[in-house]
Amino acid sequence: MKKLYRYLLPAFLILLVSVILFIPEKSSSEPWVQTNGPYGGYIHCFAIDGGNIYAGTQGGGIFLSADNGTSWKEVNSGLTNNNIYSLAVSRIPDCQIPLSCPLQ
Repeated sequence: MKKLYRYLLPAFLILLVSVILFIPEKSSSEPWVQTNGPYGGYIHCFAIDGGNIYAGTQGGGIFLSADNGTSWKEVNSGLTNNNIYSLAVSRIPDCQIPLSCPLQ
């Protein structure tokens, strides 16, 4: 009887570990869905401010979506460089777009 336990216990443990490791995890988020833009080159960064999503692109400047990414519009007024690599949300009054910092 002891011989039987000697073989069954390791086999049971291996089976248990295998089942735990290979059970697929259910993803809690939805997959990415292609939308209508922004079409400004490579997208390097995003910033979210309330219901607004900003995307910083290479060569296209900054794009804004106010409808969860369904539509996008350029918001490049005042930019001196349209290569945007980082964005930060500003709480400064009368600020139209997030602060951007192109790499030099």
